[in-house]
Amino acid sequence: MTARVRRWVEGSLWPRRGFSGYAGAVLLWPLSAVWGTLVVARRAAYRLGVLPSREAGIPVVSVGNLRVGGSGKTPFALWLARRLEHAGLPAAIVLRGYKGRFSGPLVCGRAREAFFSAEEVGDEAVLLSKQFDGLVVVSRRRLDGVELARREGARVAVLDDGFQHLALRRACDLVLVGRGERGVLPAGPLREPRWVARRADALVVVRREGEPDPEPPPRARVPVFEASLEVRSLVESVSGRWVERPAGLLAGRSVATVGAVARPESLRAALLRWEVRVVEALEWEDHHAYTEADWREILYRSRAAELIVTTEKDLAKLEAFPFPRRKLYALRVHVHVPRERELLECVFRRIGQEEGRTWRSTPSCSKS
Repeated sequence: MTARVRRWVEGSLWPRRGFSGYAGAVLLWPLSAVWGTLVVARRAAYRLGVLPSREAGIPVVSVGNLRVGGSGKTPFALWLARRLEHAGLPAAIVLRGYKGRFSGPLVCGRAREAFFSAEEVGDEAVLLSKQFDGLVVVSRRRLDGVELARREGARVAVLDDGFQHLALRRACDLVLVGRGERGVLPAGPLREPRWVARRADALVVVRREGEPDPEPPPRARVPVFEASLEVRSLVESVSGRWVERPAGLLAGRSVATVGAVARPESLRAALLRWEVRVVEALEWEDHHAYTEADWREILYRSRAAELIVTTEKDLAKLEAFPFPRRKLYALRVHVHVPRERELLECVFRRIGQEEGRTWRSTPSCSKS
């Protein structure tokens, strides 16, 4: 998909904006009906046992969503894994390693150290490896990844983007609900109809800094929680190590933004509170693999900017290039859940049911 087509799809088609957006949605509705029928039939086949679904050796908690692209799954999976570790339950984050060269299963990170590059295991795997004190595993076949995590000592696995991965049974399904979630592919951004979210164990309404509130979640007889994604600090790569810096460094500065993410507008929105002056905005397709030519373009087009600001997912790839010291920073996203204790109790109850035990103590509500 070219950048021009992507802008039309995300800016006009999916939000039904303007004549072309409405007309495109009407023309694509038959394809969306076919797609929706197929994915619902697939879920029914797994539920009825027509397609096999296997148990892992340890409880699995899935963090997923319905829409394509970013909705905060990776930072939320990191937040949850940290809380499980803090509660004394050794956790592993298991992900597919999208756009990575290796299929796994392999341990790609442990104790905030990444063992492979973004080219090898994907940018999200490197991001998680550099932030999580526990185990990060990449595996195209998630069951193999969970089994590897179990052999490495994990007692629970957190799946990053696992709601549609029905071949692996989960103890708990958390589904994130965001903004602009209306319509099934290709006429809309949803991989499955909204009502499918009612099969989750809990829904989490995600609010992003500087963006309008999301639509209410579909009616469901499951708990509904709220979470906000807030930028409270920056990250700089120093000799391959990620060092946290105060976000106040941005205040009043001229910046160039660099992003290869599903929703680049979220990067710009997060900068509003710091009253920065954006002199250049460079955007690529989500999960873009930066080249030397891209690096040179970034340096040339950001020459009038005091700072280059990107996302942590992009930093996982851009840190391989020699940027000037104290020039390149990534926004660090922190997850805040107002009813944290209740959400964690919900997760622990589901884990306890699978393990045949009761968790008598609840995790701490301290923030990361």
